[in-house]
Amino acid sequence: MEDSYNYENVKNFPAYKNLLEQSWHDYSFNETGDPVVNTCRQNENANTVRGFSFIHLCIKINKYIEYYSDPSKHSSDLHVSNNGHREYLNYWLNDKYKNNNDYSLYKDVLDSKDPLKIFNSNIRNISEYKSKIYELGDDIFNRVDTLYKLYDQYLSYITKREYSITNEILCKHADEFADIYNKAIGECNNKLHNKYCKELEYLKQRYEGNISKTSCPKTPLLLSPHEAYTYKADTFGEHLPSDDNDSYSVGDMAILAGKILGGCFIPLLLYKYTPLGSCLRPRKRKNKTNWDNIDDGTHVNYSYYYGNEETIPYNEEYNMHYYSSQNYE
Repeated sequence: MEDSYNYENVKNFPAYKNLLEQSWHDYSFNETGDPVVNTCRQNENANTVRGFSFIHLCIKINKYIEYYSDPSKHSSDLHVSNNGHREYLNYWLNDKYKNNNDYSLYKDVLDSKDPLKIFNSNIRNISEYKSKIYELGDDIFNRVDTLYKLYDQYLSYITKREYSITNEILCKHADEFADIYNKAIGECNNKLHNKYCKELEYLKQRYEGNISKTSCPKTPLLLSPHEAYTYKADTFGEHLPSDDNDSYSVGDMAILAGKILGGCFIPLLLYKYTPLGSCLRPRKRKNKTNWDNIDDGTHVNYSYYYGNEETIPYNEEYNMHYYSSQNYE
């Protein structure tokens, strides 16, 4: 299924974030002349166990929608696009839904049937906003989230540079940008023409045009899609387990067993069947050494130390430790 999400709108999400955060104020529970606040208080869900959380969210959402539904309030905002502010609200709700303890509240808000009746019907074009509120699939959400975090780091760098913030702080934003980008761009190997990858390429051009390598010499270079894909495959591909519950695949175990057996039998064959073996064989002695007569102090000099013998009980002969492979994601 083709990904039709408008990733180009994500570049304005940080600006929408600022307004959404300002859409909630410390409203007292006294009467107020604000119709949005009063409507949220009068909603039947305001009297439930999660009433305060509902009122808080209801006011925040509807004040935000009210602002953008009135063109006279944001006519001078250059960042406003037709759907960008709606898509940011949907992203924000999805982020809260996926990363918030109050799981059910945000799940209900994202429900197209609007079971909470949280959207104020008196706000102009409210139906258009409701049509943009839905649960994003994990793949799309992760891409939007990646772009949002990249723009957040990039714009933080640019803004702080204007205020002559020290390079140490600026380079932290550059480092974070490079880390997020290099982990994400591998997905675009052989997919450079889809919307998400085009937006990543656009971001890379802006980053490299505005962030000086001389200012942040230790910041990693941005990888190409092929470099990132190859690096990830080389780093993790050969060591990924075949099953979530198995540390190693059957093939890995077979190779390991072959190496162990080969290491044991080849020296034995050389010793027994080649001239080299005759050179290594000790001469026969007339008197057999009686190891039973060697005291403990002498025997310890011939013993290998294997660490804590109690680490793995019932395995005193070998006392081997097994470590499962890490799950790198």
